[in-house]
Amino acid sequence: MNIKWKGDLVDELLVNSSEITCHSQFTHGVNLRVANQLLFIGDDQKGCVPFGIHLSKNEFQIINHQPDWPNKVKKTATGLLLGDLKLDLVQSSSYPNRLPDIQLRKSQEMTVANQILNEYLKKTGYDFSPLFTDLIFGTANLQSHTSDQYLAYYIGRGLGLTPAGDDFTIGLLAIDTIQPFLPKDFRSKLEQTLSDKRTTDVSESYLASASRGHFSSLVIEVIKSFASSKQAIETAVLALANSGSTSGSDTLVGIYYGLQHIQPKTV
Repeated sequence: MNIKWKGDLVDELLVNSSEITCHSQFTHGVNLRVANQLLFIGDDQKGCVPFGIHLSKNEFQIINHQPDWPNKVKKTATGLLLGDLKLDLVQSSSYPNRLPDIQLRKSQEMTVANQILNEYLKKTGYDFSPLFTDLIFGTANLQSHTSDQYLAYYIGRGLGLTPAGDDFTIGLLAIDTIQPFLPKDFRSKLEQTLSDKRTTDVSESYLASASRGHFSSLVIEVIKSFASSKQAIETAVLALANSGSTSGSDTLVGIYYGLQHIQPKTV
C-alpha cells in the first residue's frame, strides 16, 4: 500500500508501542489506540493530521474490505500489518506538520485574511466572544490564573468528537506558535488539563499535538495563505471550514481572534 502522507508524530507514537486496538471507526478513517494515544489511519479527504497515516481514497477502501479490519492491526519491524496488507512506514517520509516561519506583518493580504475570517464568527458551534474578551483581550497584564480560567471554561466545551472550545483553542495556538501572545504557562497548563481527561480522546490528540506546535495540514495551509493571494486565502479557509460540521469554523475563529490580539503589533 502506498502511503500518501504520514503525520510527523506517527513514528514517535509507534516507537514504544506493542498492543494496537480499535478506538473508533468513521467513513474517512479509523482511530486506533496505541498505549494512551490515538493513531489515525484514513484517506486524504481532510488533509494530514500529525498523528495520522493517510492513503488515497481508493486504497483506503481496499483496507476497509480486509478481514477483521480494524480489529487486527499489528506492528512490524518496518510498519504496520493490516490483515494481509502492509504499510511500510520506514520508506514513507513525514509530512511537515509544523508551521513554517511566517511573519504576520501588516499587509493587504492580512487585511483580506481578516475580512474573510470575520465571516465565520456566526458559523461556530459556540459563541466565543464574551468570556474570552474578559479573560484574554480585556486583561492588560496577564496573570497566571488567566490560563486556569480559560482552560476550565473552554476545554471540552461543546458537542461532538472535537468540542467547539477545543477547536477554537487550536486556532489560538496556531497564531501563538508564530507570534506568542498567550500566557507563558498556557501550554503547560493545557497539558495538565488534558491529563485530567476533560475532553474527548480524539480532541485530546489534536490539542496535545497543537500544544507541541504540530497542526493539521489544513490549518497550516490557512496560515501559509496569509502571505499569498486573496484566492489562495479563500481556498485554504474554505478547505478548513468544510472539514467538519463546525469544527473548521471554530478553528478559523480561533485563528481570527489570535490575529486580533496581535493586530496592534503586526496586522
